[in-house]
Amino acid sequence: MKTLLTSIQTTLRANVGAGNTLSYVLSNNIRVVAPRGLPPLRVGQLPFIGIAPMNSPERWKTNAQREASHIVEIYCVLHYPSEEAAIIGSGTQKGITDMLDDVTGLLRNQRFSSHLATPFELTEVSYALTGEGDLLHLIVAVLRFEGKRIFSSTLP
Repeated sequence: MKTLLTSIQTTLRANVGAGNTLSYVLSNNIRVVAPRGLPPLRVGQLPFIGIAPMNSPERWKTNAQREASHIVEIYCVLHYPSEEAAIIGSGTQKGITDMLDDVTGLLRNQRFSSHLATPFELTEVSYALTGEGDLLHLIVAVLRFEGKRIFSSTLP
């Protein structure tokens, strides 16, 4: 799981900066976080992308191989003074649906240097509007991805 988390973070950070897919996100605002939690965030830290390990169940594939299903959640966080702009964007500002498309486009079908046996796939998306402090709408998209890794193992 550690290799997968760092590979995701590296992939996303490689696409920040002018002219890149995530040009509107600062590199240090892409972090590994605890499952189902976000660190305290200030307006200057948004947009924010959190990468959380969720689960890694294993099963026997053959007598000599096991398969781990690595499940990771990606938390995309944006804020805007308008609820509509937070969702669909406004002019040159991206909304949460744009951010979701950008992150999904970078991660979907990745094998992360052959670490995964199957392509990294998006399995679920959910959204939450988390408040209106200081007349700002904070919206979070939760993207759940899964990738399978096969490794050698022997029966006891």
